Amino acid sequence: MKKNTKTYILLTLVFLIWGIVGIRMLKAFKPEVKVATSPVIETTFNPLPFKAKDTFSIVGDYRDPFLGTWPTTKTKKKYKTKVPETPQITIRYTGIITANDAKDTVFFLTVDGQSYMLSAGEKNDVLKLIRGNKNKITVQIGTQIKNIPISL
Repeated sequence: MKKNTKTYILLTLVFLIWGIVGIRMLKAFKPEVKVATSPVIETTFNPLPFKAKDTFSIVGDYRDPFLGTWPTTKTKKKYKTKVPETPQITIRYTGIITANDAKDTVFFLTVDGQSYMLSAGEKNDVLKLIRGNKNKITVQIGTQIKNIPISL
């Protein structure tokens, strides 16, 4: 055989081997997708029954290993505090005076028949005026807070 013929035969053999290797590598990297059909199974949901939580408490009524004493329980005395009763008084909100340039507003109140002029934050002997506007005022009597509408 001539030298060129041997070269052509060997060259085609090399291309054939590398072609087979290349095809196998392509198949390995890009596998075929097979669609598996499975029967549809219908199931119902059955929840498990509720279990009550298991609780416990640790009682430490044993002897102290370092001091050798038994624990003592101290009971705190509970004192009942009496809530002071607020007296029943009648309060009427009768009017308001406001100047255009002044920030202070004066409110007219009638407490048990006596007239008072108070601004926001002031106190008299029975109540404290917290805030107010032309429709209602908010007063504090003892520990109670009341909203009182205007009465003409």
